[in-house]
Amino acid sequence: MANKQREYDRGRSHGLQLAMRILEEAGDKQGYELIREEIRLRGKLNLNVNLSMKEIEEGLEPIKKCMYESFLCQALMTIHDEFGFGKTRCERFLKRWNLKTDCLGSGLVTWGDNVQCIKEELGIDVPSEAMKLEGLINEEESRDKGV
Repeated sequence: MANKQREYDRGRSHGLQLAMRILEEAGDKQGYELIREEIRLRGKLNLNVNLSMKEIEEGLEPIKKCMYESFLCQALMTIHDEFGFGKTRCERFLKRWNLKTDCLGSGLVTWGDNVQCIKEELGIDVPSEAMKLEGLINEEESRDKGV
């Protein structure tokens, strides 16, 4: 059964590559770029599933939201429990947290910027290998800023 699945996945990959060549030859730049990005992401993520990247992204949204909420809950619990933050200071933290999150989302700041700032201002090396692997910090940014 595993061999049949491997053959199916290989055929699917070859189908995407064929579609990309056809679109390239037809001069369909937008279609070509969409297929190329699909192939790149599937290779990066090692995905062999019968879903488009759009469907995968839609499926990941609830997971991302849960991770965000869980991390925020843990951060609030830590600053309350360990550092004595009360309601007012936790609300200030939450407001600032949301502002920083919006800045990341809008591209005003990058994860690489944050990692570098923490390193320079606090002397703390934030683990960032997963962020690099996921493309949240690109290699050029890492080299230029010493991240």
